Amino acid sequence: QPSPATPAPAKDKNQPAATPSSSGQATTIVSSNDIVPVRKIPPSAKTQEELVAYQAVAATAQTNLSAADAAADVFVKKYPDTELGAPLYTMLMQMQSSAGDEEKAVQSGRKAIAIQSDSTVPLVMMSQILAERTKDTDLDRDERYAEAVKYADTALKTMETGLVLPAQLSPEQVAGAKAMLAGIAHSSMGYVEFKKKNYAVAEPHLKEAVELGKSQPDAINYLRLAICQENQQKYADAMANVDQALSVANTTNNADVANMAKAEKTRITGLMPKK
Repeated sequence: QPSPATPAPAKDKNQPAATPSSSGQATTIVSSNDIVPVRKIPPSAKTQEELVAYQAVAATAQTNLSAADAAADVFVKKYPDTELGAPLYTMLMQMQSSAGDEEKAVQSGRKAIAIQSDSTVPLVMMSQILAERTKDTDLDRDERYAEAVKYADTALKTMETGLVLPAQLSPEQVAGAKAMLAGIAHSSMGYVEFKKKNYAVAEPHLKEAVELGKSQPDAINYLRLAICQENQQKYADAMANVDQALSVANTTNNADVANMAKAEKTRITGLMPKK
């Protein structure tokens, strides 16, 4: 997923600024006239000391996420006016999620959003984690669902100002990144409504997720869309989408989703009016 960028050293006013990236490489920001949608004043370290402190936390994260988590809090407290707090917590959230520690990822994501409320990547990641990982038995289920929808909606509404991408991306790559993130946001909103059995509300979000994700189709989105349509007695549409789910699942060797799609196809077949 697109990630925020790593800060460049503190610059003098005649040098270009840079955004922070989890890759650890400085990325020069293009001018505000460029087609790449980035902030006019991208986040950067105000001093060399701040940059070194940021890099130290990032380096710690490579070997000890728990220590880096604590170090990030110390960094933000030491530099209360830093522009790098949200990118730092976003980087940690991505690493924690990859490590399977979803609850830590949620904590880091909330911290990133608290600092920068329109930061697209943590908003989208948080919407996905909360939608996918919340269980029906969770006591705070409704609050987590509402939070997931709020984050996804905010990401969609603020992406033009909240998304910071490396300047070297082509316009096509920028468009692809935006489509992917928007697709995840719609998928998350759709899945929340799906789990609440609000199938008519879930359907348009899942349709949008499928459309935005056509370059890298996701079998589970097609399957969820098919189930939504089946529950609204839109059997022909449901059959078309379950066939897409099965095709994508087979292409990507996703046996679990393929088996679920086969079962749903059988169910739809049994429900369709006999000719």
